[in-house]
Amino acid sequence: MTCRYEQLLTIVGGVLITVFLSCCTVGAGEGYARGEVSIPDYGLNNENFDMGIDTFMADYDDNQVRITLQKGGDRKVFSDGILILVRDVELVSEKIMEADGGAVSFDVKLRPSYAEYLDSGLVGEKPAPAPENPLASYLYLNRTCPHNRYGLTAAEGTVEFSSIFMPDTEDRIAGEFDMLFLDPREWQGDDDPGPTAHLEGRFDFKYSRGQPAQPFP
Repeated sequence: MTCRYEQLLTIVGGVLITVFLSCCTVGAGEGYARGEVSIPDYGLNNENFDMGIDTFMADYDDNQVRITLQKGGDRKVFSDGILILVRDVELVSEKIMEADGGAVSFDVKLRPSYAEYLDSGLVGEKPAPAPENPLASYLYLNRTCPHNRYGLTAAEGTVEFSSIFMPDTEDRIAGEFDMLFLDPREWQGDDDPGPTAHLEGRFDFKYSRGQPAQPFP
């Protein structure tokens, strides 16, 4: 009788642990990324593109947070996703505190800008995220366009944060974005921009470091 009782406790305990772990799923969160995507080489001209993001990750290191919003939990080379790099977490956190917990918007900038690059006759250094800017963002569409060589960079737009991860202080990351992505390697001017994407969306999740254990439908 005692052995059966102990076996029952073991089974029940295992079930409870499984349920508890399922409630603490790595990569879980809420959000979306929608808009327009044009990639001529793949015949893609989708005015109602929905990435279907369902995996939310963040890595913190040396006052920087790398936020990944992705469809599925596979490796980036097989997935669609958006990477938002926050270069100065303390600055973003301070701005949110100054706004009494309200949302704070940050511009995404390139140097030189695409307009300046066009004026130069497309010569010289190609546009890249300005190093002094607190934010940079990148788009990868390796699931929609497999075996592609595209890595689109946010050329302009904004990311608005209402919460940002801070060690021992805050573990929630939440915000909204509206960004135009281009590929500096393919861009030849306003009449021939190459691959482009204009996406807007939101994200809200608890900080979880690294690659998730599994995809989350």
